[in-house]
Amino acid sequence: MGIGAIILLVVTAAILAAGAQLVRIPGIRDPRTKYDWAIVGVVALGLGIVVGLVRQIGPQWQGLYIGPAIFGAVFWSVVVTGVLRYAARPYPEPE
Repeated sequence: MGIGAIILLVVTAAILAAGAQLVRIPGIRDPRTKYDWAIVGVVALGLGIVVGLVRQIGPQWQGLYIGPAIFGAVFWSVVVTGVLRYAARPYPEPE
């Protein structure tokens, strides 16, 4: 996998991590913490690479299948955000 593909996934993971930290559902008590973005970013990057290397469909760029990699990063970041916010911590941590 080339450096360009790694940079693409790092940028995608950073955008997903920032989105996970900034998005808030109105009317629901939000149990976000200050480090959720880091967990979401690491999971999006790691699983995006894994899915992009394992699922060999769609266009390939520098040894990485772009479609599955980005879809996998988005899918798993949504799953991890849901688990972090609503399954692992049903109530917000005190500030």
